[in-house]
Amino acid sequence: MEVIQTFADEGKSGLRIDGRDALKALLRAVESGQAPFKVILVYDVSRWGRFQDADESAYYEYVCRRAGIQVTYCAEQFENDGSPVATIVKGVKRAMAGEYSRELSTKVFAGQCRLIEMGYRQGGAAGYGLRRVLLDQSGKEKGALSRGEHKSLQTDRVILRPGPSSEVQVVQNIYTWFIEEGMAEKNIAERLNAMSIPAEGGGTWTRGLVHGVLTNEKYIGNNLFNRTSFKLKKLHVVNAPEMWIRKEGAFEALINKETFYTAQGIIRGRYRRFTDDELLERLRSLYLRKGFLSGLVINESEGMPPASAYSSRFGSLIRAYTLVGFQPLRDYRYLEINKVLRRLHPEIVAETTRVIESVHGQVNRDARTDLLSINGEFTVSMVLARCESTPAGRHTWRVRMDAGLDPDITVAIRLKPSNDEPLDFYLLPRLDFASCRLRLADHNRFELEGYRFDSLDYLVRMANALAVDIKVIVSKLHLLQGICSEALHVLRDREFSTQVAASLRKMKPSRQIECAEMMVAANCMTVRYAQALLAATPNHLLLTPRRKSPRASQDQINQLERETENLRARYRVTELTYADDMLNLVVAKGYVGKLLAHPAIESYLRKWHADLFPELLAVVSLSTVDE
Repeated sequence: MEVIQTFADEGKSGLRIDGRDALKALLRAVESGQAPFKVILVYDVSRWGRFQDADESAYYEYVCRRAGIQVTYCAEQFENDGSPVATIVKGVKRAMAGEYSRELSTKVFAGQCRLIEMGYRQGGAAGYGLRRVLLDQSGKEKGALSRGEHKSLQTDRVILRPGPSSEVQVVQNIYTWFIEEGMAEKNIAERLNAMSIPAEGGGTWTRGLVHGVLTNEKYIGNNLFNRTSFKLKKLHVVNAPEMWIRKEGAFEALINKETFYTAQGIIRGRYRRFTDDELLERLRSLYLRKGFLSGLVINESEGMPPASAYSSRFGSLIRAYTLVGFQPLRDYRYLEINKVLRRLHPEIVAETTRVIESVHGQVNRDARTDLLSINGEFTVSMVLARCESTPAGRHTWRVRMDAGLDPDITVAIRLKPSNDEPLDFYLLPRLDFASCRLRLADHNRFELEGYRFDSLDYLVRMANALAVDIKVIVSKLHLLQGICSEALHVLRDREFSTQVAASLRKMKPSRQIECAEMMVAANCMTVRYAQALLAATPNHLLLTPRRKSPRASQDQINQLERETENLRARYRVTELTYADDMLNLVVAKGYVGKLLAHPAIESYLRKWHADLFPELLAVVSLSTVDE
């Protein structure tokens, strides 16, 4: 028996099939009827997943057997021959796999609660006016964590500290304006934007951001946890206050408690439980001011209870409208949604441009069409897909691609049912989507779900992947000089910096090979790791022996061992999915085209790689995957 392909979801949760790209790819291959294999080797029953419904993993095995492909378990003591005994044993093991996840969830939650009660931060951004600070296992500060950075050692802990004095002053001003001047959150946001004060992350202030500053207890130094739950990846649940885990005085406060609770009293007073008459009186006053009503109008008006309160109290918004004398002759919500969409699209385009440029990508935006050119390699069109609800409670999204613009990738932004903010993003390459219209549902087939992402981080990685200037290529021509061919062969599929190469060049060939193998085995190509290996290299294995022959310090050895163990525990993401291949092909196509446009590179390839050059031309001219 020969293993011809491996499908591995390393480091992925087995509670849901969402995110299991390799398993989806396996099922696609099986259901296509063209799988190049006849037997699937599975380590044990739990590898299908630790689903809380044991029948789900049974179904995926059934799909494989239905297609005529045998499923064989490597580490199980029974033979998977379809006998009653095998069926019973598999059912028990599937239930045990799900129970393992439930028990682990309970233990992890208990550990998180314990750390909260000790005053440590559990994930999430610090928030405006605050910064995350990293502590080692002894409680000594190691430094501040920048946005997007994470701790590297399990024994490290994170706490919050006040940020720059300018941000702290803004937080205090927000409370002053809200309490003493009686300004609403929306007006405070407008004032901050008029003063050109950026919000967290460099964006603009909104009513929601200001409200978050006014209501979050971290600004008085309290550490809160378990306000919401997402256990076993089922449903997001908002927990009652008595279920919250709280550590008071965990951090240095930016606001005194008296000021904070005064603000909470004002907010609670706005949202007290109104009588039916009070609700209708406020709605009637809003109708007289605006001339029409809608859910968005109600939610965006200061001092108004949310539209859901009217729908819940009176059975529906339409009945509440009738009670105040408003008879909608048309769907005014459509007008409000269009207004939101006209505002939302340029905001998303601008934010995407800013993030790509922050990682040194180049974005050129066509002011007339909003088409984005990324690094001069591929083009992106961003379209909003409005959510439409059916009478049965389902949701659909119609995507209209800009066929006339012919973008390489269309980013379809699905909106939430409220149509006021993004739900998720579909990155649809033209290579795989010839039609200019597409309809999405709550749950779509595997081929579409592979292109779904919760954020635009993947697009940013695509922009960052090959954002290389020709001058950079020329500057790195001598990168590999001084490294033996055997070591280069070990590192052939790895990316590493000039500093790593510099460390390897100081070693003799035998040591270069040994260190290259260690770096690949640990999946770590960092400068710090290479320097640690150099420091641990004996004097006789260096090209230029040290004047003294100091041994690596015990601290260096301990640090090397800790980092190696930590890095060995990391998973390597294997991009086996069809969607990833298509999106990578878009980037490669644009990048090769950019290289061939350079006369010197084209001449070099024609002269020295005549056999490869036609293949590169074919990649550049590719318009669909069917070619």
